Amino acid sequence: MNVVRSIFALTTLAAAAGTWAAEPATYHCERLAIPAGFAYDINDRGVVAGTVFVKREGWYPAVWRHRKLETVPQVVGFEKGINVAYAINRKGDLAGYVSDQGPSQAAVWIDGVGQVLPTFPNAATPASEAVAINDRGHVVGSSTNAQSVLHATLWKNGHAIDLGALESRHGIHKTRSYASDINASGMVVGSSESRTALRRAVQWTDGTRGSMVDLGATAYGDQSEALAVNSAGVVVGYSTIGDFSQPNRPIGWIDGVSFDLKPFAGANSSEARDINDAGTVVGSRDDGALGAAIVWPHYGDSPIDLNTLLDADGCRGSNGRIYRLTSGIAINSNGEILAGSFVFPHDATFRLVPLSKHR
Repeated sequence: MNVVRSIFALTTLAAAAGTWAAEPATYHCERLAIPAGFAYDINDRGVVAGTVFVKREGWYPAVWRHRKLETVPQVVGFEKGINVAYAINRKGDLAGYVSDQGPSQAAVWIDGVGQVLPTFPNAATPASEAVAINDRGHVVGSSTNAQSVLHATLWKNGHAIDLGALESRHGIHKTRSYASDINASGMVVGSSESRTALRRAVQWTDGTRGSMVDLGATAYGDQSEALAVNSAGVVVGYSTIGDFSQPNRPIGWIDGVSFDLKPFAGANSSEARDINDAGTVVGSRDDGALGAAIVWPHYGDSPIDLNTLLDADGCRGSNGRIYRLTSGIAINSNGEILAGSFVFPHDATFRLVPLSKHR
């Protein structure tokens, strides 16, 4: 760890926590038309990506421009199979996976045309999944190696690059790793674990195997996972004591140094899911009841229940039903939030637009 950079990072964080007081936005809520499916990501143009089920035809990748649903052609060879888009970049290219009664295969849809991404040449039983794509078209996820163990993977210039994993007593090739996100400069974040080692958040600072940094145990617990990174390299995720059945606490990292995102008061468990370039963070909290979607206006601020920041219309369905937001899923650089109300049997997903940008 670079001591000078670490001291600078902690000083910057302390200043932000002590002096930054971001004004919370108020949001207008738009329900997405999802007859059967899921939404996972939102880009800087407000376009949402996910997947929908079409009867007798299978699962299609899908996008929502504002509230209008558009299906994207399935990858050739995976018609009537599963085609899922987990991520979308500013251009509108998608990343996810496809499957047709076999192992999943990482896939992208560039200019609306889908293709399967390559796996490692020595993979015994190829299986892969893509979960994030940046504006340069670089994709991250995970793919099986020669020992059929998942390793964090970067797809770049038509090649699958094994980003490696943390060392364990069984060796690096038997340690699992997963990439969760990639920013504009190519920094990748995720986690690594094995049968003998706890899951730990990691980052690949310049997107290469040799730049992997063990973000390590946090002040809250021994296990952690990095879920998102913004263009400034601020990483967010969560940490826990013991195994992941225990309560989670929201955590962040700057230059490899962890800091404690303020948890939601009274919540048993909470986690940070995404962060935008302004430093606004979204996630969720669980208080043993329904839980709620939450937002940190800035990562130095206390979290706020998103349900308290909606305009007078609230989050309504076509029949006038008022929905309670239970999960903050993603946020773009314009402050638009993808959030869900996942209370069986009336699930719904919404795009939240700051009133300052709503027309």
